[in-house]
Amino acid sequence: MLLSIMRIIARSILNLVISISLSLGLLAGTVKFQLLDYNFWKTSFEKHDVYQNLAAASRSSLDSQIENKGGKKSDARVFTDLITTENVRDFLDKNIKNTLSFMNGKSLELYVYLPVKIIPNGLLPKNLTASQGDIPLQDLLTKLNYQNVESLPIKNLSRVEYYATLVLVCSILLLAVAIYLSVLLVEEGRRFTSLGVTMLLFGLSTFFVSRVGGRLGSFPSADPTGTPSFASVLVNGILPPLVDGFTVSWSIVGVAFIVIGLALFFVRKPRYNIPK
Repeated sequence: MLLSIMRIIARSILNLVISISLSLGLLAGTVKFQLLDYNFWKTSFEKHDVYQNLAAASRSSLDSQIENKGGKKSDARVFTDLITTENVRDFLDKNIKNTLSFMNGKSLELYVYLPVKIIPNGLLPKNLTASQGDIPLQDLLTKLNYQNVESLPIKNLSRVEYYATLVLVCSILLLAVAIYLSVLLVEEGRRFTSLGVTMLLFGLSTFFVSRVGGRLGSFPSADPTGTPSFASVLVNGILPPLVDGFTVSWSIVGVAFIVIGLALFFVRKPRYNIPK
């Protein structure tokens, strides 16, 4: 009786460890193999026409903001003429590459790309007109008179890839140990029901999260007039395609673990006949 209770407690603890390991591994894998991968961003943007849509939405937002302040659309022409699909593509791609390079530990500085060649000199601050395009973020904030630049946790971003890899490796090792111990606890000839339930629940929860995740991919405008701000346009233009990419991967992972969980219900632990 006591042995049975101890087995139940041990299985419960191991199932919890397996669930946590799978969840951490999924999150770390998403960061390492998708969020930090430039090709993932590029594919997601091209699939959802982000560059074209973002350019059109930015021009519309700028026109609306100027009209709400009593101006005319022609007043914004000098700005809207710069917001073309190619310029948006150039600006986003280069800044994403700079950011990912820094987050992957391949660059010592976080650079910001400014398309100074296409912006009229009169629209740029005088201390930025001599910039060559890429400028360290800290230097840019200093030139824009941003206070407490040194207090910003910019350097922490350079460790994202390292920590994602560390969490992924640790979760895989912990998962392997927990599964091994779970198998040992199963009596010979018995089905792997407990382990199957854990895998099935993880698969179902992952698939469920992937289905509802797309609804979290947009944010309302912060402008009380209803006109979307540039930040809102940028977020709503970029976030949904990325979320869609994440949810597709999570759906596949969810289905895979549902299948594995169901399969384990029909698998028995082999009997070992030890000769006397």
